[in-house]
Amino acid sequence: MEKFYCECCDFYSASCAKFTKHLESKTHKKQSNNILLSLDISDYKKMVYQCKYCQTHFFARSTHWRHQKSCGDDSKISNNNCNPVVANNLDFMSFMMAQAQLFKAEMEKNNGVALMTANSQLPKNDSEKINEIIAENKFLKNEIEKKDKIIESAMNLANTNATVALETTHVTNKSMNMLHYANRHILEGKPLKKLKKKDAYLLIGYDNPLEDIPYEEYEKHVKICVSNYNGKNFVEYVGDMIGSHYKPKKITETNILTTDVSRISMLVLQQVDKDINVNEKEWINDKSGKRFISMILSPLLNAFKESINNFISLANKKVFPNMEQQEQMLCLLTNCQKLIRDIDKNTFTQPILKYVAPLFHFDALKLHNESEEDEKIKPKNKKPKNKQ
Repeated sequence: MEKFYCECCDFYSASCAKFTKHLESKTHKKQSNNILLSLDISDYKKMVYQCKYCQTHFFARSTHWRHQKSCGDDSKISNNNCNPVVANNLDFMSFMMAQAQLFKAEMEKNNGVALMTANSQLPKNDSEKINEIIAENKFLKNEIEKKDKIIESAMNLANTNATVALETTHVTNKSMNMLHYANRHILEGKPLKKLKKKDAYLLIGYDNPLEDIPYEEYEKHVKICVSNYNGKNFVEYVGDMIGSHYKPKKITETNILTTDVSRISMLVLQQVDKDINVNEKEWINDKSGKRFISMILSPLLNAFKESINNFISLANKKVFPNMEQQEQMLCLLTNCQKLIRDIDKNTFTQPILKYVAPLFHFDALKLHNESEEDEKIKPKNKKPKNKQ
């Protein structure tokens, strides 16, 4: 049978009109861009021999005859033994899907033992293609899971950052609002001053700090300190000492305010020039409690350290009559050295600050004052009259 054949595009057509249309198409022009082709359509006419079994085209009669003979023998064998899906002339994709379903069913049934059985039913090339598709699907699935984890972690980080930013903004606004409120309504208190040595000793409990303190008084207070230190209560011991001394009777008389307990954000009432403020005092932000540490906490801890050192120097000069007293004193002096070491390392500074901060929060001061007022207003229980 004669047909028109385009070698560039591997296109066959028995119709002259269809072949002419093909020569004018964009596909043909693109394929034949660099090839010099004849303009005479008769040059494309060739005798084409088609296999009746597999529809393959041949230009040589002998080649066609040999192929068709072997192809006819193969078709007889395949018609007897081939898979029914292929025998029914379904397309390749339908065949592949059917085999994949069969493979999946056998895998579920036999827990993976059916892999070779399913592959043995397929031609070699088809089995390789299925294995490639399975491997590619696993790879893509793993990549998608990795991307999902990255996206999830990025979203969590963004949410965390947004939350922190909102909390920081809220704390800042609250601190500024509290500062403005305090400067208008809480100005009855005295400006906070740095704790002097005498006042620190009085705060610890010494009676006459300016005079020579006797050994017995040193021993009494040092034993209390060491006892709290050994019992892991030194932070609470010092914190309660500060709270009882600086907590005001009225909230308007306070000179320390905590605006945010978790971040140790505080306000301190300080003395200023009359040009800055008519009242000669003003509330100032104290971030992280640095002013509070330098003005109160550090002088107080230094007083503890000095009094303990004074006790150690006096104890070394004292003579103890028996071995038991000597052992007790040696144990006490050892604990004193440990306590001084921790004070020098600033071991207690931040824990005491965290313990004290809630005591001076606005709500805590308000509740403290209200409870004191309620105690004053509370009527005394009258004795019942004796019935006659």
